[in-house]
Amino acid sequence: MLLQQAGLFGSQIVGTWRARGSGRRVEVTVTGFSALSAAVRRALEREARTVAEVRGAEESLLRVDV
Repeated sequence: MLLQQAGLFGSQIVGTWRARGSGRRVEVTVTGFSALSAAVRRALEREARTVAEVRGAEESLLRVDV
């Protein structure tokens, strides 16, 4: 069974996300349910950096699919 994580902005679900990678870089892919605003994209960048940090990676790469 594959479960997708929900991407939240405020109290609204804006899409799903997954993180892959280890070591030096973590790639976070977000699939939006609709076009994502600049504010949502900035928040996603911050969260991608947090995911990388928690996993011990030096950098993050955010990919957004709509």
